[in-house]
Amino acid sequence: MKITEPVSGKSMGILLADAVYYRNKTLSFNGQQVDVVQKTEGLLNMSFGNTGYYLTVKSRIREVSLNFVVDGSSSMAANRDKLASSIQSMISRVEKKLNDTSSGYDTQGTQVTATIYILSSNSGKCTIFDNLSDARIKCKVIGIADLYLNANNTRSPSWRNSNGPSTPTTPTTPNDFLRFYNMTPPISLTHNMRPNDLAEADWGYGTAYASFMDAKTTPARLTFIFPVGDELSTTSIPDTCFYKTLSPDSIVCALCDGSCSFDRSLKSVQKGIEVAKANRHVIVPIFSYFCNYLPDYDFGGDTIDNCTLTSGYNQWDTYDAYTRSFGYDKGKTLCDNPGCTGCDFNATAREICLHPTCTGMLLNQMELMANETGGRVIYLNDVAKMDTSIIDIVDNKIDQYAIEIGQKNTTLQRQVLETTQPIPGGQAIDVRLWVYSN
Repeated sequence: MKITEPVSGKSMGILLADAVYYRNKTLSFNGQQVDVVQKTEGLLNMSFGNTGYYLTVKSRIREVSLNFVVDGSSSMAANRDKLASSIQSMISRVEKKLNDTSSGYDTQGTQVTATIYILSSNSGKCTIFDNLSDARIKCKVIGIADLYLNANNTRSPSWRNSNGPSTPTTPTTPNDFLRFYNMTPPISLTHNMRPNDLAEADWGYGTAYASFMDAKTTPARLTFIFPVGDELSTTSIPDTCFYKTLSPDSIVCALCDGSCSFDRSLKSVQKGIEVAKANRHVIVPIFSYFCNYLPDYDFGGDTIDNCTLTSGYNQWDTYDAYTRSFGYDKGKTLCDNPGCTGCDFNATAREICLHPTCTGMLLNQMELMANETGGRVIYLNDVAKMDTSIIDIVDNKIDQYAIEIGQKNTTLQRQVLETTQPIPGGQAIDVRLWVYSN
């Protein structure tokens, strides 16, 4: 443990601690790579032979925080329902994994919590989670005021003094968070016809908010953020559709303009990455795109006769404008019009596919978030499998917080050497070496 590695100038004990802490067994120093496991294995082989030892290096993971950022739109209702029905069992299974992992190292109880952030302006969206009455589970509806910096919170943040900017520290209040990370809206909200639609799908900024809230209130050693999306962050709706003078025109534009809001979405995604990396959080995006959006109402022929590309909707109709733009009568819906590429209507399945041309971009941006933070994308082909997919990833990530070298053989007599090595944040890793008597 005290032997100095020449490239890094650090002791092997510190290198092992860094490898576990940074979840990377190969570390870089001045442009040179150091394979910590390979170096340690070489030293042990010289000292005890290839089969004469077994080394484990484990982080004391006592807390895991699971954070879900979920679109509040009707198209994501099945995902929210599935999450509510399975979240308690997910927490229990992660608790068991933590207890099994830390067995033999300490007796302090482990803790697993879950927070669900629903992107919506409707506070009732949290009811299905609040009804669980489980202290381990919290739900919060977040919207425009939580996500975006505006005229009401542009004063100097608390980490600045009267003499000018001081060295920024970690923001401690929601307003400081918005200023510290410059959470300006991805597009202007001035004269914006659909600001709630923008925020309702902004799982990039939602990820940034969840990361800040967890870093502020939860000293969890291992934090996961699961943004769940079926369209680009900030929606797949093109920028121009947000600034139509009339609401019907905005709706028709949103449905029929097939271009994708790549730059706007990427800005949102990069903000989520920035905050999560600063807090050492793991992002695990859930790709939940299905061509199964159902209209809220079934229409008769007279109701949808005027749902055309030119008129947008029947102004004398009392139905909601969005649902007026859909329908089941093939040939009379916007989504069946060949010139309307923002959606596609499947007459056989009686389902609607929204912005199909943007799915590749959605997947690429989710993969970017995962790759930048040590996570992985969950491809949710079946909502019923959501909980098992999440548990598999959490289990694998917990296992990455350990290094094992050599062969474990409980039948041989052995000497056991144990020590601890500090790591950043006041944490520690446990090092245990078995040296076989033979």
